[in-house]
Amino acid sequence: MITNKKHQIFADEYILTNDAVISYQKAYPKAKAESARVESYRILQLPTVDEYVKTKQSEIQNARQNSLIEELKSKDSSNILNREKIVEMQSNVVKITYNNFVKSKESKDADAFNKSVMAFNKLEGLEKATKIENEIKLSKDVVINIGG
Repeated sequence: MITNKKHQIFADEYILTNDAVISYQKAYPKAKAESARVESYRILQLPTVDEYVKTKQSEIQNARQNSLIEELKSKDSSNILNREKIVEMQSNVVKITYNNFVKSKESKDADAFNKSVMAFNKLEGLEKATKIENEIKLSKDVVINIGG
C-alpha cells in the first residue's frame, strides 16, 4: 500500500494514462517537464509504487480479457441460436417440398425438392449427397416410374 498521497495520485494517474510525466504533473502541478521526467522515473522504481501499478494493471488486463471472453460467448451463442433457427426453417422447407413431391410425383416438384435439399446441405456444411438426394437425383423417368 502506498503511504504517500502524492505518490498514490501519481500511481493512479499512471495506471490510467501510462504516461509518467503527465501523471507526475497531475500529482505535482507546479513541476516542470524535465523534473517530472526524472522524478516520475524515481517514483516508479519505488517497490510499493511498482507493485501497486503492476497489480492494478494486471487486474485491468484480466477484466478486459474476461469482458472480451464474455462478449465472444454472447456473440457465439446468438450466432448458434440464429443458425439453429435457419436450419430448422430450411429443414421445414425440405420436408414440405418432399411431401409435395411424394404426393404429386411431378418432375417440377422433384426439382424443387432437389434445390431445397442442396440448400439445406449447403447450410449444414454437408458435402456428400444424402441417401434421399441420391434417390431423387436418379433420372426423372425412374422417379416417376417408382410412384406409377
